Amino acid sequence: MPCPYDGTSTWAKGADAGPSALLAATSQLEEFDLELASSPIDLGIHVMPEVSVAGKSPAEVVAAIQAAAEPPVRDGKFLLGLGGEHTVTVGLVRAVCGSVPLGSVLQVDAHADLREQYLNEPYNHACVMRRIAEDLPDLPITSIGIRATTREEMEFARNRRFHVVPGHELGDDDWIPAAVESLRSPVYVTIDLDGLDPSVMPSTGTPMPGGLGWRPLLKLLAEVRKQHKVVAADITELKPDGINHHSEFLAAQLAYKLVGHFCSKNSDRSSGAG
Repeated sequence: MPCPYDGTSTWAKGADAGPSALLAATSQLEEFDLELASSPIDLGIHVMPEVSVAGKSPAEVVAAIQAAAEPPVRDGKFLLGLGGEHTVTVGLVRAVCGSVPLGSVLQVDAHADLREQYLNEPYNHACVMRRIAEDLPDLPITSIGIRATTREEMEFARNRRFHVVPGHELGDDDWIPAAVESLRSPVYVTIDLDGLDPSVMPSTGTPMPGGLGWRPLLKLLAEVRKQHKVVAADITELKPDGINHHSEFLAAQLAYKLVGHFCSKNSDRSSGAG
């Protein structure tokens, strides 16, 4: 589900063009995925209409995304949201929670996104995980790759008992087992592309050094698949720049990987993918 929203970004604008750029790049993907030894497209992939965000306030955008996402979730489809800025995740998670007793959230991100409000706006890209934590006060939240935050955000995360793997502790892949163990099924996965290192994903609004590489991210997703049921996911903060075309191709490949990993895991819920 494309969510072309970029209303609260505070540095480089352009994430609203991310969904269309990602979908355009899918034309260059091979249908067969060597790692998965399958063709995820065979599961059935439907691209929904873009969510209309024109003229809406941030709160209205979140409500519109939630309303658009509810029918496929209610029908048992695996929902993959395509952002847009990270604020879209609030509406997507709320839609999932209306039909699924969500067990935990996995966040890959450079930023904690735990501010109470930012620039006097509670529905802001810097507040998305705070809204989710407030909506779901007892839900385990695991945050991977955090390297830009405030003291207050980290205090909130500690008090709320987040499992946080900061960027400076990524190192080898020895953090993955504990991160996966901290989750509880069913899982919602949100991937802000600035969680990846800008050496592999430069085209985001706020690229931060010290992030995840491509292979560690895929290893994390593979381990999540082995141990948990994932019911929905999103990819946010792709900001096409007209130069680094590999960024939208990486995002497209990641979207295809998410379908391949998690739709087959959820095949008992539905015969198709939405």
